[in-house]
This record gives sequence, structure tokens and C-alpha cells, in this order.
Amino acid sequence: MSILNSNQLEKLLSDDNFASGNFLRKVISVSDDIDDPLIYLDEPYVSIDDTKYISISLRGLRSLSEEYASFYHEQGIVAKDVVGIYVEDGLDYMIQFLALTSLGAVAAFLNGGLSSDIAALYLEQLNVSGIFTTEKKRGEIKACFKKEASKQMPIWIKGKVTPSKGNFPVVYPFEHSELDPVLLTHTSGTTGIPKAVQSSHFPYLHGVKDRLATPVQNISRFLNSLPHAHSSSIGYIMEATIRGCPIKVQTQKSAEALAKSIETFRPDYVLSFPNLYVDMLRLNLNDYDFSSIFYWRSTGDAAHERHVRIMTQYGSHLAEDGSIQPGSIYIDGMGSTEMGSALFTTLRANDSKDFDRCVGKPADYVDAQILDEHGRIIGEDTVGFLAVKSPSVIQGYWNNTNKTEQSRVSGYWVTGDLAYKDSDGNFYHVDRITDRIETSEGMLYSLQTEELIMKKFDIIFDCSIFKVESELGGETAILKAELMDEDLSEQQTQFLLKEINEWLSLHKVPKLASLSISKKSVIHAPLGVTGKVLKRVLRDQSETQKLSA
Repeated sequence: MSILNSNQLEKLLSDDNFASGNFLRKVISVSDDIDDPLIYLDEPYVSIDDTKYISISLRGLRSLSEEYASFYHEQGIVAKDVVGIYVEDGLDYMIQFLALTSLGAVAAFLNGGLSSDIAALYLEQLNVSGIFTTEKKRGEIKACFKKEASKQMPIWIKGKVTPSKGNFPVVYPFEHSELDPVLLTHTSGTTGIPKAVQSSHFPYLHGVKDRLATPVQNISRFLNSLPHAHSSSIGYIMEATIRGCPIKVQTQKSAEALAKSIETFRPDYVLSFPNLYVDMLRLNLNDYDFSSIFYWRSTGDAAHERHVRIMTQYGSHLAEDGSIQPGSIYIDGMGSTEMGSALFTTLRANDSKDFDRCVGKPADYVDAQILDEHGRIIGEDTVGFLAVKSPSVIQGYWNNTNKTEQSRVSGYWVTGDLAYKDSDGNFYHVDRITDRIETSEGMLYSLQTEELIMKKFDIIFDCSIFKVESELGGETAILKAELMDEDLSEQQTQFLLKEINEWLSLHKVPKLASLSISKKSVIHAPLGVTGKVLKRVLRDQSETQKLSA
């Protein structure tokens, strides 16, 4: 398929009914060739009739999703039913999304890495009408269900679904209203049981349409290594499909697999959460060919400056005079599932000035403010609660009205982040609300302090700061650091901690109570299914160690 020309793209963007629930058929309606390969896979996709695909066209995408749409219709699934999708990472999530939205039903994605007990509790909270999963996961999840009705619900097994008879509802495909739900995805679960985030027909595609209206230059070939059960992954597959850009759906999430896919597929635009990029930096990058890269893009939490500066040494960028120059661009997008898109975006080059966790200005369609604990807008250079109004923001948490209303303050959606705004209107992300540390010396913001430490101490490759209860009351801060290549004795470790605390004192940041270290080849902290550091787990581990000492 050729990349859509400006007239075709304009026709889509000017269509008032073009949104996430119908995007595929709308794209097909304006495309010149729907049989050219569009989606490429690192692992074959196996259809209902056991055909294996390593690439899929627009027509193929529609046909594969219609097979499941017909199947679900024959199983009694109707509009507004919720179906849980709990499989291993891959294109299955996109196919199921397309199939269920064409019926007006709602796919509820669960990351395949989510433990069965959490998955069972989560699905019971959603009151799903059935589950599409694997043979192995079926047995595990059924053993974890608490409700008798859950144990009796339909569970359809990947690879064992009977081909449909090709029947569809009288009205097919379903015509969505603006705020009809199309997808449920869960939060990272860094603070406990994940919440179910409702993406709706128009809001879900809003950020994609905005990116399409203001395109970045030299994007023609995507590589998507985001977790495919995450709303951001589906969003970027939709974007590539709308653009008509070939996209590789990367199922294998190791650093080596990503680096090799970049070499063979030769994308100019790579998508990932920051943690996979950090994993890749643990490799010897000079062993790989990254010359095709123009842009690295991440979403979620802002990336650390240390890591961005290494990555942007590779690849190329387009200079103002139109020439191709060495060094790629890192597009740092700060967003969350609840925001519906990365509402703050900054472009970083290797020669960019100090980042200081600046996430830039919000998108033009976003009203972003910093609120105090009473919901009042506060002034410049004062840390408070980041709050946004945007057409992309979710309608709420599915089956959780209380949590939804707690997140709405003064007409804004409170994101769960702490930030401040400077006199130029730039926003700075300093921490998650749950991770700030109230020490006896004052408030410590863990993400901001990690950034400060890594800017000064080249020996530290990555680090995490978390809180524990102080024996004297209140909270104290602990640092876990991953060193570049060196190993330190206990005496050297204590000396490094002393130097770090002196550096923090210069910046009026409270001191750290202790430091533990690991080498670069050993990830220093546990990660959640979306790659975020689980500081809750670090706290629990620290308390357990203290009790057993």
C-alpha cells in the first residue's frame, strides 16, 4: 500500500464520523491499493483456519477481524458486551479490537504478563461476558475466580476457535455514537490492582488525528515495540494504518530482538516505552546498524536525559537546510492511559540543553494546569497536581464511579502526577503523587532527584529512589543504583553516597538514607507489565529485609 497522499488524508480528517470504532473501513474507502502488505510481524499470526501470516494488507486485516466478528456474533455477543482478551503479546489484540468494535462490543485487554490471580479479580470487576485466552491461562484463571458465575462464563481458546458460518448482525458494522466505549485497558498497577480505563469512539482517535494533521517529517516506516495490550500500541497501529505506512508489530520484547529488528526492517520511526530503550542501552550499540533511524518515540513517563543523549548519537535527522545530518531525534511524549494520548511532547537532540524533566508545553487542544490540594490553580514554579482538560481524556474507570469522580477536580482530570510550570509555560514532571517522600528535611520528589543524580554522576547508568518508614517517624529515601561498568566495595559505596548527598544538599534536596548498587547488566528494580518501576515492591522488599535482618 502506498502512503496516503494529502488529498486522501484530508478527506479522512475532514470526515466528521471518522473515529476509532470505524477507522479501518474509513481508511479502506480512500485507499488506492488495499492488497499491498502493510503490517509486518516478527512472529506469524495464525488465523482461525490455521493460516499463518508474516505480513497483512488492509484487506487481510479486515478479513481476519471479520472472521472473529462472525464467530462472536454466533456466540451471542452483542453491542456493549465486554469480552476479556488475555493472551501473549502480539497482533491478536489488534484483531480482537477490530472484531469486537465492528459489533459494538468492547474489548477488555489484559497484558499477558499480568498474573492469573490479578487477572481473575480484574475480570470479575468488569463483569465480562466471556474471555478469549490461551489454554494455559484458562486453567490458571478459572482456578482464581471467586464468583460462581465467573467459573461458568464462556472461555474461548486461541487456536481452538471453530470457524464461523459467516453470519453477521442485521446492522453490520455497528455505527458508534461519539462517546460509545470501544476499548478497556488497564493501568500499570504500580499501586495495586489495575483500574480499567474506558477509551471511547471519538476521544480515543483524537490524539492520532492531531498528529496526522501536524505530521513529523521523514516518517515512512514504523516499528512498534509497545506492549500490544496497551492503548498506546493500538493507537500507533491505527496511525500507521491511516498514514499507509508499513509497520512492524514487534512481539519479542528483548533488547536484542528490538535491535535486530531495527537492522532488518530498517524503520525510520521506532516506538517503545522508555524501559525497553534502557534495556537496549545495556547492549553494545555499536554492534548494530541503526542508520535508518530518524526518530525514537516513547510515551508514558518522561525519559531520563542520560539515556536520551546516548540514543540520539545514532541515526540521522533532517536539518533546517534540508540536508541529512548525523544524530537522531528522541520524541519524548508524556501521557497516560487516562489522558488518552501523550498530551505533552518534546523533541530532543544530542545537543539539546539540560532537560531537567521538562515535558514542554501541552498540545494546542489541551488546557493543562497545576492545582493545589483544594483544586485551585497555583502559580509558577510551585509543585502541585497536574490536571488536564482535553477531548482525548477518558470517560472514566469502568465499573468504578467513585475512583472516576475522585480523579475529576474543578472540571479537570487529575493525572496522578506532580509537576510545576515555569514562566514560559513549560511543564516539568517531578514525580507520581504516590512516590513523593515526606522526609524530616522536607519533601523529596523521587523522579526529579533521580534525574539530578544521573546528571552529575557518570558512574550511575540508572537508578530508583523509593521511600520507607523512618525509625524516627515519617519517611526516609533509599537509592538503588545501577552502575555503568564498575564494581564498588562497601567503603566506596558509602563514599559515593556521601558525595551524592553533598550534591543534593547544594540543590536543597533532602539527603538519602542509604544506597545499594548493582552492575549495568543487572536491572536494579522490579518492573510492572508496562515497564514502570514498581516502587511499591521496592518498599515491600526493603521492609522484608529489615524484618529478617
